Amino acid sequence: MTFEVPAGYSQMPVGLTLAQTGEFVAGPAAVTEIAGDEAENQTVQLQQWSTALQALGAMYAGAYWPGEGDLSRFGVLLVAAQPLTYGDAHLASRGLPHALRGPEDDAIAAKPFDLPCGPASVFARQIGLPAEGERSAAEGGAVVPVGELQAFVPVPRELSAGREEMVVVAVQTPDLDHWDMYAQHLVLLLKSIQFDEEPRSD
Repeated sequence: MTFEVPAGYSQMPVGLTLAQTGEFVAGPAAVTEIAGDEAENQTVQLQQWSTALQALGAMYAGAYWPGEGDLSRFGVLLVAAQPLTYGDAHLASRGLPHALRGPEDDAIAAKPFDLPCGPASVFARQIGLPAEGERSAAEGGAVVPVGELQAFVPVPRELSAGREEMVVVAVQTPDLDHWDMYAQHLVLLLKSIQFDEEPRSD
């Protein structure tokens, strides 16, 4: 599988410790003059992503910094493939976002797409993430509103040796004022996806 990452994203290493994440963001933080609690909060949030990405087996993860000195102006992009028994690819791509809806996801918006690589479905929602790494919202910690887009693209069975896999492309950002820009990033990546044909066996 190949795809094109939208301009402006820096690849994010997977499985970083908190100290390693601090070193990773030191460059962008210095350029944008983010310091103190803001820099610490950003470091914690990115380290949480890095740990989660390791568990997901990410194919690609990237972070977007516009470089305007505003902590809220960053986003994270993820591309991962997970084994999933889906049967009919079209039905799976249309129904999976609804199947994943939780009891508090009434405001979720889902939309089907026909991409050059096949059927897909995208859903959008707003979630709340803890502003501090060690305190959850249930414990009284501050919550940052975050927009999330997820797309589900079935891998054609004939191109994956009969296995069933679902490609998941996700974008998360607290930069809700520029939501349309991040949505366009997702669309550009989805349209660029190409599934490689299986190599012939001699």
